[in-house]
Amino acid sequence: RELTHEEITASLGGLPKHKRHCAQLAQRVVRNALEGRG
Repeated sequence: RELTHEEITASLGGLPKHKRHCAQLAQRVVRNALEGRG
Protein backbone atom coordinates (compact mmCIF):
# COMPACT_ATOMS: atom_id res chain seq x y z
CA ARG A 1 0.00 0.00 0.00
CA GLU A 2 1.06 3.56 -0.58
CA LEU A 3 2.50 5.48 2.35
CA THR A 4 1.05 8.92 2.94
CA HIS A 5 3.16 12.02 3.50
CA GLU A 6 1.80 12.16 7.05
CA GLU A 7 2.95 8.60 7.74
CA ILE A 8 6.41 9.40 6.41
CA THR A 9 6.64 12.52 8.56
CA ALA A 10 5.46 10.62 11.63
CA SER A 11 7.97 7.82 11.00
CA LEU A 12 10.73 10.42 10.92
CA GLY A 13 9.59 11.74 14.29
CA GLY A 14 7.77 14.72 12.83
CA LEU A 15 9.43 17.63 11.06
CA PRO A 16 9.14 21.42 11.28
CA LYS A 17 7.49 23.00 8.25
CA HIS A 18 10.74 24.27 6.73
CA LYS A 19 12.07 20.71 6.62
CA ARG A 20 9.03 19.11 5.00
CA HIS A 21 10.77 19.12 1.61
CA CYS A 22 13.40 16.84 3.15
CA ALA A 23 10.62 14.43 4.10
CA GLN A 24 9.52 14.29 0.48
CA LEU A 25 13.02 13.18 -0.51
CA ALA A 26 13.20 10.75 2.42
CA GLN A 27 9.81 9.38 1.39
CA ARG A 28 11.42 7.68 -1.61
CA VAL A 29 14.20 6.25 0.55
CA VAL A 30 11.79 4.92 3.17
CA ARG A 31 9.47 3.44 0.55
CA ASN A 32 12.38 1.73 -1.23
CA ALA A 33 13.64 0.33 2.08
CA LEU A 34 10.21 -1.03 2.98
CA GLU A 35 9.73 -2.59 -0.46
CA GLY A 36 13.22 -4.09 -0.31
CA ARG A 37 12.44 -5.74 3.02
CA GLY A 38 9.02 -6.99 2.05
